[in-house]
Amino acid sequence: MFAATVTLEWDPSSSSDVTGYRVYYGVGPRAYTNQVTVGNVTNAAVSGLRGGSAYYFTATAFDRNGLESEYSNEVNCQTPLSTATITLAALSQIYDGQPKAATATTTPAGLPVALTYNGLPSAPTDAGNHTVVATIVSTEYTGSVTNTLTIAPANAGIYLAGLNAAYDGSWHPVTVTTVPAGLATAVTYGGSPVAPTNAGSYLVVASVQTANYSGSVSDTLVISKAPATVAVQSVTRVYNGKAVPATVHTTPSGLSVTVTYNGSTTVPTEVGSYTVTATVADQNYSGTAEGTLRIKKIQPPGNLNIAQAGAGNSASNPAGGQ
Repeated sequence: MFAATVTLEWDPSSSSDVTGYRVYYGVGPRAYTNQVTVGNVTNAAVSGLRGGSAYYFTATAFDRNGLESEYSNEVNCQTPLSTATITLAALSQIYDGQPKAATATTTPAGLPVALTYNGLPSAPTDAGNHTVVATIVSTEYTGSVTNTLTIAPANAGIYLAGLNAAYDGSWHPVTVTTVPAGLATAVTYGGSPVAPTNAGSYLVVASVQTANYSGSVSDTLVISKAPATVAVQSVTRVYNGKAVPATVHTTPSGLSVTVTYNGSTTVPTEVGSYTVTATVADQNYSGTAEGTLRIKKIQPPGNLNIAQAGAGNSASNPAGGQ
């Protein structure tokens, strides 16, 4: 677990029969708890030291008989912190109303780690992207890593009702419910946020509008036409060579209607009997009715003659007026 290394160098002993050197070291002045024996060289690398600690070093020389010199001067240094690696996991989670923490492992294993989320020590709950910073907390090791914890919105149920209505001149919004209940939603009708009034079919799209949940649904709102009353007046008219249109009334009044005569939209002029069909042609109303139009021709009398002209009658008063 200890990974720091200190390299020492010294001047050679002036004795001619020196065969080697020893390095002594410890964590306090003149308190040496460890030693390293090296050959007849003037440097040594002391490894396995605790990172971030103060160490004190001295050296001695010895001859072939094992006789050893006194300690040299003492030197000391602060070993650097060793670098550790941190690996973050559990970075993709789903919202459920509970805090979502990342997990951290270290190399070397088991080092303590402090985690922050968007600069705070508490793990986040809400859906979204959260910056995670993991830092080694140790007097021997250093290391940190930054990553992103993503909490995805949970799936919500969303349901539509009130998809069938009849025209009455008012708006007809659909009813939206969610599971969990009460989530904010947005609804469009044929791409517009305004609920329609006119009869017709409208594509309804509803979607959840909250950070922690997602969900959408689409269906068709059908507003049927309201019934209208149509009255066709059945009449008999005398042929005069002119078109004779039927008389049609609607309730509500003034609705546009399409009128046919025996299936033709041409108003008849000729003598005959015609079935009149009047059909409401309005976006919001429907209705139809039939009647009969008769065009008859009355023949004039035969030749007109004067049967008698009485005496004493003036030409200006042939009927015998006083």
